[in-house]
Amino acid sequence: MNVEIVWLAYDAQLVQRAWSDVSVRQLYTEVLQDNFRRRVDPRSMLFHKSQYYLLNDLELLMKCGASDLSLQEYLARLFHKGVEEFPTDSGELFFDYRIISYYTSLRMADEHHLVEPFFKTLLSQQSKLAKDEPWGLLQVQDIRGFFRALSDIKIQDVIDAAKKAGQTEEEAKAFIKLVTNYIEFYHYTRNNDLELFYYNNQTDIRRWGNLSKRKQQRDKLVVELTYSKTTHGSEATKTPSIVLDDDLISKMRFKRRIENLEAGLQDQDPLIRQKAAEGLGVAGNYGSVLPLIKALTDEEPEVRQEVLRALAAIRDPRSVEAIIQLILKDDSIGVIMSGAHALVQIGDPRGLEALIELLLRGVYDVAVQIANFPNLIKNKTAVNMLLQAMDHPNEVVRRQVAFVLGDIPNKLVVDRLLRSLDDEDAEVKTNSASSLGRIGSKRALPELYQCRNSLTPPQTKWVVEEAIDSILEKGRVATG
Repeated sequence: MNVEIVWLAYDAQLVQRAWSDVSVRQLYTEVLQDNFRRRVDPRSMLFHKSQYYLLNDLELLMKCGASDLSLQEYLARLFHKGVEEFPTDSGELFFDYRIISYYTSLRMADEHHLVEPFFKTLLSQQSKLAKDEPWGLLQVQDIRGFFRALSDIKIQDVIDAAKKAGQTEEEAKAFIKLVTNYIEFYHYTRNNDLELFYYNNQTDIRRWGNLSKRKQQRDKLVVELTYSKTTHGSEATKTPSIVLDDDLISKMRFKRRIENLEAGLQDQDPLIRQKAAEGLGVAGNYGSVLPLIKALTDEEPEVRQEVLRALAAIRDPRSVEAIIQLILKDDSIGVIMSGAHALVQIGDPRGLEALIELLLRGVYDVAVQIANFPNLIKNKTAVNMLLQAMDHPNEVVRRQVAFVLGDIPNKLVVDRLLRSLDDEDAEVKTNSASSLGRIGSKRALPELYQCRNSLTPPQTKWVVEEAIDSILEKGRVATG
């Protein structure tokens, strides 16, 4: 792997909102909808698609009892229980990095061993550094000052520094482009009110950008939250569709716009097809459902994914069968997840049964969408399918189903979850305990106490303790 210096331009306000203003469940849904993609520079879109690692982390946090808490509140609960380890495999710092990278609009990367000595030579030549002063990109304190210094440098200065570093005049052109890219990156960041983040991909993550400092700031807030009553953010609101003026001219213009967008679905350029589907989703026109259904056969997965987002926004039951047929055979996890979200938004019972079928086939990522499905508890067929799946020979299926059952508060589900506290798989046990906590069943308390005492790892024991506390808290609210 090349040793790279990587620069990110990210939205600090959205990162802060993700940590403190919305529940983990709501954040999961927003990342899955991925409206932020519209603000990502096309040069960084491939990097942005790593969002599915973040979704996996958020799913794990929900299984550990964080569904209805903000991330900040969840940290406070961990602190209160004396749990020091963050539940994700990669830890809290890398989780924070994944949030920052998700809300990144532009990314820039270069080989560290080439750019660092060149910039040192260039800055020294411009008297920006004292003679023989130790300097390295990762040690720069005033990073915006570094970019401002580059903005003052002329092309001839770059050529002279390149020659001083032993580069030919032809090779110096590459360094001119390098400096130009850095200046453009800085102006992009400043013009779009974004924050800078940078790291060397081979160094300890504690040295990546300001991750350690951000954690220290969160730790202070955690102590405050632990001893204060907090609430998480409000529910996400649906983006309104276009509102038409009630006059003939406006309606004619709208019709022509829709016709142009529908025609764009057939364009040879996949980017135009993708943008056409995005436009139809924003318009929210029911008349566009059939052209969008036809576009689900597009050869490009990015286009199919955008079409599914449009159908999710329109929410027309006519698209359900076509969406089901697509996600049951598609190879792209992005398409499958967007299709699952579309089925949840439409809310047709056929979609729920299809998602359960996918889960049983081994597409475990759809579990959260099943849990979020409207009127899940009223669909007896789906509930029976899930209860039967708790006897599945594959422990991963049982783990996911145990998590989903926490959104179905009825007696049969509670009985089955209680039996699963004796499952041979430890994660099935903890997911079952967490679900019993979400349901709030008091009669689960004796078995949960017994389960807690039988577990040894502190992290798994904490999940059961959180379930017990949740049930006791709900009991106090009900009688208060």
